[in-house]
Amino acid sequence: MKKKIWTETEISYLKENYSGTPDETLAARLGVSRRTISNKARELYLEKGMNPGWLERAEKVRGLHGTHSYTEIAALTGIPVRSVARIISALGLTRSAREEKEIRSRIRRSLTDREKRRVIFGLAPLTNIKVVTNKPRIKLRHALKKAGYLVQRGRNVMYYHPGMERDHRRENAGKSVGLSFEPWHCLDHKLCVNL
Repeated sequence: MKKKIWTETEISYLKENYSGTPDETLAARLGVSRRTISNKARELYLEKGMNPGWLERAEKVRGLHGTHSYTEIAALTGIPVRSVARIISALGLTRSAREEKEIRSRIRRSLTDREKRRVIFGLAPLTNIKVVTNKPRIKLRHALKKAGYLVQRGRNVMYYHPGMERDHRRENAGKSVGLSFEPWHCLDHKLCVNL
């Protein structure tokens, strides 16, 4: 392989631009490989300065750090999450316990809201977060199950034994929140659960 012979113009260009320009860009402009650029820079004792692009990204990250998670910062800035973590570490940024709590609460609320919307529209959940779309109905359903009523999984029909003492007050409340009540003989016993 033939060794590159550098002209004075190329050397001066390299000295002027090496600290703030990526090696790939310099290599393309000078028509040599990236390795040739780094070898010549080492030979001339040139060092890379602070990359202006890095400074710009660091300022964006610094501005968002107190109010956003690493993943959110990455999405907003277009920087990979690992790079966000490295920048935060290099800048020595920290959050207070209150800031951490606020970020976690906001993220949890947004996840819960998204899961509720998915349940309302009949879509499969994306997470294992338990969401309740109708809390009064769920609580009443649980109380009726404890009182001896039976329910089929995934349905809002409560079944009662023909000989059991029915709770008409709770049944009326259940009807107002969308539950219906049928006698036991209507039920396919294999699907019956009473959790």
